[in-house]
Amino acid sequence: MESKVKDNILAVRMYAGEDFLEGLSEAFKASSKNTGIVMSAAGMLKEVKIGYFMGGGEYRENILNLPREIVSLTGNLVNSKDGFFTHLHVSLADDDGKVAGGHLQRAVVHGTGEIFIYLLDMDITRKMEEETKLKGLKL
Repeated sequence: MESKVKDNILAVRMYAGEDFLEGLSEAFKASSKNTGIVMSAAGMLKEVKIGYFMGGGEYRENILNLPREIVSLTGNLVNSKDGFFTHLHVSLADDDGKVAGGHLQRAVVHGTGEIFIYLLDMDITRKMEEETKLKGLKL
């Protein structure tokens, strides 16, 4: 994984076999910023686990083992006194163009991963919400 920051933009390049979320987290934490917003992503992922929120803190999991193209990646990263947290949603296309998507829980880079993140100095945390059983943004 390689990363570079200029003018509050974090560019991240990941290589085949790297853990996607681990690499993204490592690059973001090295930026020394509190909050990041995913601007764009390109590349391929395999061994993907995505979740669909069912309520009550439960996710239905979908495992995608074969390589898929990243069609979109959106979400945010927060590094606060309460810890580090990513909230990312992904859309991935197979070789027939069929798309699957949801909350990104795990992935391995296949070929390449190229991500741009807008960095902010904004103090945001996440707090478990009793009603939804989600760690919602606390602004």
